[in-house]
Amino acid sequence: MGLYPYKIRINDPDLVGVLKLVSSRRAVRIPNIKTAQRAGIKLKPIRRDIFIGTDNRYYKSFIGLPPEIDLDFIKKGKGYDFIFKNIF
Repeated sequence: MGLYPYKIRINDPDLVGVLKLVSSRRAVRIPNIKTAQRAGIKLKPIRRDIFIGTDNRYYKSFIGLPPEIDLDFIKKGKGYDFIFKNIF
């Protein structure tokens, strides 16, 4: 777990909205497949810790945080900095 805290800057408004919801709810549905693909590419270094996948029952994509990781965000210019960090 040497990657944390991990900070990324995101300017895509769809992905910013999804990650803001993840920050408060811990798990959310991703609205469309293009946003899910962009999330997977942007979060590639920590993808093994963060769940990005589909629900086989409804065929919708979801993103979720494990209990030991927290997500904060800070507005920076036109985008946001999202900071993934260990709680413990």
